Amino acid sequence: MRDQRVFEAYESERYSGGVHPRTAPGRVGAVAKLAGLAAAAPSGARVLELGCLRGDNLLAMAAGQAAAEFVGVDFLPAEIDRARASASAAGLANVGFVCADLLTFTPPAESFDYIICHGVFSWVGDDVKEAVLRICRQGLADRGVALVSYNTHPGWLHRQGLRQLLLAASARRGGGTRTERAATVLEVLRGALASRSDAASGFLRQEVEGMLGKVGGIFGHDELGPVNDPCYFLQFIDWATEYELAYVGESPWIGLTPSTLSQDAWQSLEAAGLGRLEREQLLDFLINRLFRASVLCRAADLPPPGPLRLDDLSLETVLRPDGDQARLVPDVELQFRDPGLPAAPVVLATRDAPTKAVLWLLGRASQPVAVADLSSQVRQLIPAESIARLEGVLTELVGRGIVGAIWQA
Repeated sequence: MRDQRVFEAYESERYSGGVHPRTAPGRVGAVAKLAGLAAAAPSGARVLELGCLRGDNLLAMAAGQAAAEFVGVDFLPAEIDRARASASAAGLANVGFVCADLLTFTPPAESFDYIICHGVFSWVGDDVKEAVLRICRQGLADRGVALVSYNTHPGWLHRQGLRQLLLAASARRGGGTRTERAATVLEVLRGALASRSDAASGFLRQEVEGMLGKVGGIFGHDELGPVNDPCYFLQFIDWATEYELAYVGESPWIGLTPSTLSQDAWQSLEAAGLGRLEREQLLDFLINRLFRASVLCRAADLPPPGPLRLDDLSLETVLRPDGDQARLVPDVELQFRDPGLPAAPVVLATRDAPTKAVLWLLGRASQPVAVADLSSQVRQLIPAESIARLEGVLTELVGRGIVGAIWQA
């Protein structure tokens, strides 16, 4: 039986939905390929999305992959009607939508190459969490992969106290909607924190600004929804293991840039001798992670550990070079900035010729660059004695999340 509180929350206040690039088969498939799992090519894949709402995310995928097949499931009849109307208006014959409760939905056995469940797992009860993992186990085809996103501790341990304050404020009678009342509290906190310079106030100010950035969009559900149930990474892995599912990686692959973890810290972590899953949990503490989008496969399909496989992938980066091609010569430092962060700070500075050339080329590219093409271009820019290190440099940059991977097949 569905959770009536969750149903009524989404019925009374529509969720904005949207397109989520990290869930696209080309991104999720790249994670699988990096790990050595021979997943289905995105161009002809069969894709299931759980909790699709009005279909924004799935419709964007269907429009870009005409030979693939897409199915979306949601328990809100009005949203499914909107999704079907949008598909019809766009002339998309390769996508369908099913109105069903995840508690009772059963997919055809081993029928999907990709299963996506984004923005659902932490906002539903344990029975629905179990249903999500059951559906993944039942529905995944041979070498299929699933993406499940969820809120994580320790990041949400700090945010939960603020959430409780907002829930109490929004429940009080007064003018405006519950979202507006909660936003008013956040504005009061912002003003009170403006003149404070201690570390605790700085941390709280960051949390307040992050929540205010969601007002008018997903704030009412993400922060004020009837269920918000974060977990530790290893808890999630234990649940997945109960359903014979194994951890493949994150989409994007790691998502750690030099601005969140220094190269020295990364190397210390690598040298600690931890198992992969324990290392991932430790990383969450080091960066106070709030959210994960974990990629799973059937346990029997998990390949043995090995080096990242870059074959057939294309690469990209958000970093931009702070200098021209003249700085690619050996022993000259080149800095790279992240324009997506406030004030576009320098997040990496290096004198290493292959690293500079890779990031310089990707930072100037207008679209992802195939690994083979990138390698060819880099070889023209670096000294001959550095070419032998190029493969290792590419693997390190992808492994650390400085460079992202996509499967454009």
